[in-house]
Amino acid sequence: MGDLDTSFGQEAQQLLAATAKWTEKMYDMAYDPFDDEKNEVLKYVKDNGSNGIVYIEYSYKQIGLDDEWLRNMYNKINNPLVVKREILLQRLRGSSESPFEQEDIEYITSCVQKPVDELYLLEHFRIDVYEPLEKKIPYLVGIDCSTGTNSDNNAITIINPYTERPVAEFKCPYIGETLFEKLIVELVQKVITRAIVIIERNSVGDSIIDHLMSSSIAHRLYFDKNRDLVQENLNASSKVESMLKKRGEMKKYYGVYTEGESRKDMMAILVRRVAEYKEDFVTANITEDISRLVQTRSGKIEAASGFHDDSIMSYLIAMYVYYHGNNLPAFGFVKGSKEIENQNEGTRTYEDLQYAGILSQHDVNIIKNQELVRKENDYEALMRQAIRKSQEESIELRKRGLTQNKVLDSTPVEIIDDTYDTGEIELSFFDELNGF
Repeated sequence: MGDLDTSFGQEAQQLLAATAKWTEKMYDMAYDPFDDEKNEVLKYVKDNGSNGIVYIEYSYKQIGLDDEWLRNMYNKINNPLVVKREILLQRLRGSSESPFEQEDIEYITSCVQKPVDELYLLEHFRIDVYEPLEKKIPYLVGIDCSTGTNSDNNAITIINPYTERPVAEFKCPYIGETLFEKLIVELVQKVITRAIVIIERNSVGDSIIDHLMSSSIAHRLYFDKNRDLVQENLNASSKVESMLKKRGEMKKYYGVYTEGESRKDMMAILVRRVAEYKEDFVTANITEDISRLVQTRSGKIEAASGFHDDSIMSYLIAMYVYYHGNNLPAFGFVKGSKEIENQNEGTRTYEDLQYAGILSQHDVNIIKNQELVRKENDYEALMRQAIRKSQEESIELRKRGLTQNKVLDSTPVEIIDDTYDTGEIELSFFDELNGF
């Protein structure tokens, strides 16, 4: 069943792909066989699978066995491929149609790790987390879009741009566009607030981009630098026709196309990553997709018949922008820079937020006025601190007998000590001391 080049292996894989994956958090889910609305287990199974089956998989170590047991089984079977497929549960391709060497696929498969955590969005949709997520990191979030009609998956891969490794992934063929948009918004708002969201530009992705451009995470949607040139060149007229034209022209610079030359570039990236960075492929979905890829006679790399490449494409969408994106600094990521101080806010200009419908012109004017007032207040605060520090130093020098000050000399020591010790030196008090 582990041989994906046989009809039995393919049928078994399609069956497994439609199952909901077991999680020990199901122990904590409410189960009510008489009330579907209260049955959290049923909701989880429906949201994450289509055939009502829960697939449970444990490694030999998780069920109390050790490496000595594995060695004994290996010696008895005396077939490395069978051991990998039947005991280690690795579903491998042995076909010459694969664009990669069998040894490379097997090595990558051995690098797959167990998730360190499970993140649940919209209550029951699970994201497997392979490395703790941090809000300060501007993660690259590659998104492959489907119709959500039980065929292709909607897939998300989250990549740490400083290590270039995938750290979390999600896929589900049963989540429609509306829910998928909500899931993306919740992911960015609640978990990775500085994410750089990169969406596939297909018929579905175009619609999702259009909706998210008017959402609370519009400022995190990646767009190409050329978008700014379009904004400058279009007529700034307030006519409805002109505004719609402007929005339509600018929208095409959001996201990434996955056909034509861009797909060729993506596959070139994949070939290079497999050749040089095998140990970076630690997530199950991406590795599974790699094992199902074939190269056609025309040279095109694609998923084998009956399988999908959604997870690997979501990974490549993000990596494509990592290698070829020309606007990443605007979102808070500078290649080769890992220091926190170089991870700026990465937000867009007020005009970008205004264009996305998040801010009105009135809002922009208020914020700019508030910033002006804040800067003035900051200047006054800095001046107060500088004056206070200078006065504290004068008091300290006078107490040590290093300087003389007629005003301080005539001020009772108790007043100076009380004020100085508490650290609450009022400017008005020192104004009087200094004769102001």
